[in-house]
Amino acid sequence: MSQTGSNSGTPPIPTPPDSPQSTASYQSRHSTISRRSHSHTSDRDRRLVTLENELRQSNPTRDRLVRDRDHLVLQVHQPRSNIRDMEAFQHGQRDEITRLEMEISTLPHAMGDDRDDLHAQVLRLRTESNDVERHAISAREDLHNAETDRDLLRLEAVQAGDKIRDLQAQISNLERETDDARSESATALASYKRISSSLTRSPSDHGRDPSPSRSARLNRPNVTAR
Repeated sequence: MSQTGSNSGTPPIPTPPDSPQSTASYQSRHSTISRRSHSHTSDRDRRLVTLENELRQSNPTRDRLVRDRDHLVLQVHQPRSNIRDMEAFQHGQRDEITRLEMEISTLPHAMGDDRDDLHAQVLRLRTESNDVERHAISAREDLHNAETDRDLLRLEAVQAGDKIRDLQAQISNLERETDDARSESATALASYKRISSSLTRSPSDHGRDPSPSRSARLNRPNVTAR
């Protein structure tokens, strides 16, 4: 009487494939993450373009302010020079008037013509000095206005420079964040492709037992007990 081995002819128990629902859920989650990452990157790109446009517009403005400031510096320098010249002239006139008045005071009263000539010279010098003083007052007002405009332009130029440096810093930070986001997105995409490839294998691959010992047992002929 023959007896069949207990493990002969037993078919392998296939490993159930991954649930289609779980695969779809993973793909959906990854798709959502990918869209969000792409959206954030796009937002950074748009912000970067906006900042670069602002920077391009700010550079000419700053350059114009610097040119206007330098022009006003020259305008301020000229009135200062003129005022110094007028003040020196006035000082000389005052000295001359003082000298003539002293000379008049020392002349005898009998020398009336000479005294009259000296008085006329003093009057002329005083008139010239008064005219110079009026011009000096006008020049000082012009100088004050020019200095005010120069200081305002200097402040605007400094503020424009600060804005440019701030824009450059923001652009640098955004570029770094964008590079990091793209690197993370590329890493996530590579991971998704690797996992997706594993999930989309054929069901027979999931049920196959690669163990050589199991294959040998399955392929071993039936042993008949005698």
